[in-house]
Amino acid sequence: MRATVRVLPREPLTKGGRKQLRRNGLIPITLSAAGAETRQLAAPARELADLIRRGGTSAVVELEVGGGERALAIPRDIQRDPVTGNLLHVGFKRISGREPVTADVRVTLVGEPESVRHGIAYMDQEALTVSVRALPDRLPTHIQADVSGLEVGGVLRVSDLPPAPDYEILSPPDTVLATVHTTRAAVAAAEEHAPGEQERQEQAA
Repeated sequence: MRATVRVLPREPLTKGGRKQLRRNGLIPITLSAAGAETRQLAAPARELADLIRRGGTSAVVELEVGGGERALAIPRDIQRDPVTGNLLHVGFKRISGREPVTADVRVTLVGEPESVRHGIAYMDQEALTVSVRALPDRLPTHIQADVSGLEVGGVLRVSDLPPAPDYEILSPPDTVLATVHTTRAAVAAAEEHAPGEQERQEQAA
């Protein structure tokens, strides 16, 4: 079900005005549309933070502007405090429900490789999102990728993601999403137990 957020009109803010707005539990947002002036709005901080947490830049939302007006929109610019991570500003773009949109969708890794479970390797997620094109109602908030079968040195690429009839992945198929690396401790242990030069000569004699 698509989220609906009731927003309020506002004037352009000074630095002090933005701080006061946040103290009142609101976050400044903008709504842009092709051929129209960007609108200055404010949204409830808690609702907005929950929306972005669940959907990121692929969170399609219906903004209830007032006077019966509703605008279908998608986040395009998310600004956060570099220290606290709290939302500072979100720029929305107005979209049509009948036309495909492109968004960066989160990749969620599920499962755990056996080598990682036993502590001899670790998982490195090298890309957090992929570019996806879909109708607004079909745009996923995340894409799951099973990594339980990856071995040490194994790589998960965009081409390994499960196909879906509702959306198209635009990222290059060879884009690396995750890699399984051997831990330093496992490498050191292997080197310690490897036969030395003299031992290899004795074994060869």
